[in-house]
Amino acid sequence: MKSKPMFSIASAPLAATLFLLGAAPASAGPMRCGDQHIACLAYCHKLTDPAYIPNCVTNCHTALSSCTRTGCWNDGVKAHCGYLRK
Repeated sequence: MKSKPMFSIASAPLAATLFLLGAAPASAGPMRCGDQHIACLAYCHKLTDPAYIPNCVTNCHTALSSCTRTGCWNDGVKAHCGYLRK
């Protein structure tokens, strides 16, 4: 009997979204802008087309700069607030 895979291809976008939004267990401490920046850069370096990497990295740096001023990480779709600015 074949076992079903734990994740399907259809769930991959959801997993990527949760990773980018900094989803963390409830027991984890508050997220920092720097933590989100590290996750953003990691995502950029996993892109399959290297032509997109420089623009992605620039967007991560811009979002970090904004987050350290406002406490909100703007992912291009929505601003997620409540981040520690340090």
